[in-house]
Amino acid sequence: MTKVVAPRSVYQVGTVSLLGHHCRPACDHSDHAVRCRGLTPMHQHPPTSGDILVVDDDPIIVEMLIDLLAFEGYAARGAADGRAALTMMLVRRPALVLLDLQMPKMTGGELLLALAGTDLADVPILVITASPMDAQRMVATCNVAWMVKPLDLDTLLMQIAQVFARS
Repeated sequence: MTKVVAPRSVYQVGTVSLLGHHCRPACDHSDHAVRCRGLTPMHQHPPTSGDILVVDDDPIIVEMLIDLLAFEGYAARGAADGRAALTMMLVRRPALVLLDLQMPKMTGGELLLALAGTDLADVPILVITASPMDAQRMVATCNVAWMVKPLDLDTLLMQIAQVFARS
């Protein structure tokens, strides 16, 4: 199988995947790997009025999600912990936050508490965590959606699209 190398990511042509995310080739040629090098996103999204802030202490996850979101047509930026995310949110309000819970300096839960009662409290938050118990506690106390790692990227993209469809 031929591989197409895109900036910071490797896509496989045929049944194309970006770390498990399935895309379709940009054309219908049977010899796609030979004739074409372009890919198109699997999901079509409406334009957004803001960007997506990815908050995770794992730089590989942040980079992968930013690359995926950019590939899908979203503007995205990253933060390594809750404190950096809060600073970034105060400077420029995101349209959506993808938030890990377990991080150094300021956890995702502490960030949610810091946002409560501010003009940023209504920013949609999608908690992404390896701990379903922590996520369920957050859902009970805050108005957030959640997903468990490892992520199903197609489901993640559908949830993001639903957030933007509501706004």
